[in-house]
Amino acid sequence: DAIVVLTEWPEFRALDWPALARVAANRIVVDTRNLLDPDVLRRAGFSWVGVGSR
Repeated sequence: DAIVVLTEWPEFRALDWPALARVAANRIVVDTRNLLDPDVLRRAGFSWVGVGSR
């Protein structure tokens, strides 16, 4: 399981990542657009993989 972000919609930046980390089976975020701040995700307990271009 992973959370995969396939869009550049700014709403995804404002998600409650700590709350998502509490319910995620696996704490992995694949960010295909490099939209998200990796430090914010890591502080929430996620592993971040960026694969797109900004």
